[in-house]
Amino acid sequence: MEEESNILNFDEALNLINKISEEFKVEVWVPSLCKSIWFKELDAKQQKKFFSIIVDESIYASQFSSVFYEILKSNLIETDDFKYNDLELLDIIDKSCIAICFRKQISNKLKVVFDKDKNISTEILLDDIISKFKTLKYKKSIQIENVPIKVELYIPTIKEEAEYDLEVSKNLNKNSTKTDKEIKNIVIDAFLTETSKYINKISISTQDINFKSLTLNQKIKITEKIPAVILQKILDSASNWKKTVDEVLTVKHEDYTATIAIDGILFLN
Repeated sequence: MEEESNILNFDEALNLINKISEEFKVEVWVPSLCKSIWFKELDAKQQKKFFSIIVDESIYASQFSSVFYEILKSNLIETDDFKYNDLELLDIIDKSCIAICFRKQISNKLKVVFDKDKNISTEILLDDIISKFKTLKYKKSIQIENVPIKVELYIPTIKEEAEYDLEVSKNLNKNSTKTDKEIKNIVIDAFLTETSKYINKISISTQDINFKSLTLNQKIKITEKIPAVILQKILDSASNWKKTVDEVLTVKHEDYTATIAIDGILFLN
């Protein structure tokens, strides 16, 4: 006798799919904490979000950081030693490793293009990238000084980067029509915004300016007043942090090298 199957209504079907999806887990390595945490795997709707931001992305803003952070909040599986609020502590170096771990669950193989014109590409194993992240060591904060100014720098969190990107996107898209002067100002503000992202505190003699308590526009206005010699040191430090990640994400094939980009395309490749 054939076993009868139950025909579920829409709500029952959705609840069943949601329950089953919790069984599909991805273990993610977090470099800043030197331990693993757990998330639910990406679903088709979340991959669709990555596709939509690739289609809609303009020169003025990228929504990847905010979309990715929303997915992290939605997919986190809480454990005794990692709770929902702990997500706010993860930095943008963690973001790169988490993204690679998520992508590995789709496939451990990733096609990397080394020279588009010459049609040179190969598949690499993401396990190799994750292994490099597991041995990664880096300073989470540094201090630069040029009397009487002292600047405390740190690696921004995933949450902070997402908030930055949303605020920048909001400011830049108020009016879709831009003059040449407005475009020039956008580029300058983008540069100052990216720089201010790494500033935690500025101390002048005995007075402190806490950047975490400022709005984006206030941060930009203070950053543009920083002496050039100090600004260059901030840029050098931010660049060094970026190089730290790029070295992990850089792969080789014959005489070619390429760096894996952490963006929406990663999840559609």
